[in-house]
Amino acid sequence: MKYSLVGLGKMSTAVDEAATRLGHQRVGGVSRLANEPAIADQIGVPDVVFEFTAPGAGPRHVQQLVDAGLKVVCGTTGWEVSEDLATQLRASSAAALVHAANFSIGMTLFRRGVRALTREASTRHGYLPTLEEVHHLQKLDRPSGTALRLADDIVANDPALAGWRFSDDRVDDTKLSIHVERIGATPGTHRVRFSSPDDTITMEHCAHGRSGFARGAVAAGEYLLGRTGLHDFEQVLEA
Repeated sequence: MKYSLVGLGKMSTAVDEAATRLGHQRVGGVSRLANEPAIADQIGVPDVVFEFTAPGAGPRHVQQLVDAGLKVVCGTTGWEVSEDLATQLRASSAAALVHAANFSIGMTLFRRGVRALTREASTRHGYLPTLEEVHHLQKLDRPSGTALRLADDIVANDPALAGWRFSDDRVDDTKLSIHVERIGATPGTHRVRFSSPDDTITMEHCAHGRSGFARGAVAAGEYLLGRTGLHDFEQVLEA
């Protein structure tokens, strides 16, 4: 697989190292795309482009890459794929996108477990779920994209909940409480608690570094070879 990088930060470096170890070939890389893109001049002719930048730039980059008919793996959080972009991808004969808040295989399995436990503990037995997430000080979005996906999973599977709130907002048990911390260099910890008057069930996913995310992103790039359209990371793992 020939690949290029948009974004040359820590996560892109980890993806580059993982892809190289697996025998893939880097053909280009830029920190950010220009406003008036000449895509091929900036990133070569890749099979897949990995985009890891910032929320303010990610959507614009992905749109430019899709317009150019490229296959993209985007791990930039803080934005959602628009319906217009999804429609464009469904109609494309060349472009493809995997957009995920988290490319960790362990986190994907964790989300499946959270959904199952929410259905059982909260809906049937009255446990109250809460969510905590801890990331490094450079993490810009609050809550993290992963925390928001977990919140979606919990709210969708607990009919007593109607959205989410920050833990220091007005107490409202109809909304999932999310506690956010930004400390040190923590790669990412997400914790879901299900509490009742009798006991507490805790589920936790703790990333040890960026390597797991990088391996998942490379797997997503390999998955896109020969495919078009819009995909999520769970589809990658099920292929």
